Amino acid sequence: MKKFTLIPILIFAIAFVAKAQPSDQKALDIMEDVAEKTKSYDGFYVEFTFSINNLRDSSHQATDGKMWFHDKSYKLDMMGSVIHSDGEANWVYQEETGEINITEYSEDETSSFINPYRFLDNYADEYTCRFVSDKFVNGKPLVEVHLFPNENEESTFSRIKIRMDKTQKALYDFTFVGKEGVNYTITINTLDTSKPVTEDMVNFTKSDYPNAEIIDMR
Repeated sequence: MKKFTLIPILIFAIAFVAKAQPSDQKALDIMEDVAEKTKSYDGFYVEFTFSINNLRDSSHQATDGKMWFHDKSYKLDMMGSVIHSDGEANWVYQEETGEINITEYSEDETSSFINPYRFLDNYADEYTCRFVSDKFVNGKPLVEVHLFPNENEESTFSRIKIRMDKTQKALYDFTFVGKEGVNYTITINTLDTSKPVTEDMVNFTKSDYPNAEIIDMR
């Protein structure tokens, strides 16, 4: 067998062994600390920056957004859209069209982009967790952990790179590394837990959009 034939086989074998290895305990402990603290909040408010980095053409886009969380429900305000979700349905208001589309809630990869705290609920079952490093960024002590999807063939991204504030036990930023060279990063700018976020603050209320046309797509 020629040397050039062996190279891709060896690469595949190394990748298979790496994937087969279980999560390391240090990474699991870090994720558990952040998940437990997040779940202890009586709702919270987040301001963030959502960035798209296309490595194929070196383009970069960024936009700011806001989210309110209460239990499994949330309200997202970003890019001229407002999304209300109660874990069973989504109400999506488009400012440009004046329409509200109602759709069924789906637990898929898209929901992780919309609600990044989702993977704190399922990291142990759906991902292999790896500790990467400790470092200081902008004066903050951060720890980096990578999550590799267990169902890698069905995923559109190869891993999630997560950096967390060790002191606050809170998310700092996370990047979905796309298989096609497009990466999505969410950077937490503000995390406010001082004032409880109530159910009324996140639930959809028709009176908040008096002139909107409602289209039920369920």
